Amino acid sequence: MYMGCENDMERDAWLYVMKTVLRSCKDEHFSPFYDHVWDVKLLKTGLAGKQGLLQGGNYRLCFSDCSLFLCPLFASQNSLKIIEFPLICISNFGLSYEHELYLRVGRSAITGPGQIWIVHDEAIVLNDIHNILSNIATFQNSRGRAKTMPGDIPATRPNSSRTESGSKTYARCSSASSIPVDSPYQLTGSLNENSNHSLKELASVDEG
Repeated sequence: MYMGCENDMERDAWLYVMKTVLRSCKDEHFSPFYDHVWDVKLLKTGLAGKQGLLQGGNYRLCFSDCSLFLCPLFASQNSLKIIEFPLICISNFGLSYEHELYLRVGRSAITGPGQIWIVHDEAIVLNDIHNILSNIATFQNSRGRAKTMPGDIPATRPNSSRTESGSKTYARCSSASSIPVDSPYQLTGSLNENSNHSLKELASVDEG
């Protein structure tokens, strides 16, 4: 498609322009516009272990500007519809040492409250998904602080509630009690701006 590009720089510039154009007119298209897409597998537990909208199996996980989508991939799942989770519905998330991504959605989610466990053969894919969620959480947290600050105070002013020990700052997290005591998951963030919990990064939950 970009045969006229003489080098990688011209190609990247062309792709950037095309993406900008697509973004500007995406509302005119009937199909969703996804910023990130991965093929993943849902474990048959939590929300996917019930007779509901989700089932254990292979899905395509997609991010748009403000939502996460789970799209069933195979014929046996054709009867299932694409499930959309507005990012505000994700109350917390984490990554285990066993290469499993943990998502907890709240009562406002179309599935109702519960947990979703996502796995992939390559740990780097789960790390990418986790990093995207962390970046969104950090951005929303920064935006929330900026809204509450007086106009003459820079939005980048250090916040006393920030975690000093970690290299990242995450959005408000739910309490550790929202994850089973025997869970190996590390709770690392929340996308819910309405959470009443203070800003913090929780340590790994020990097994047993």
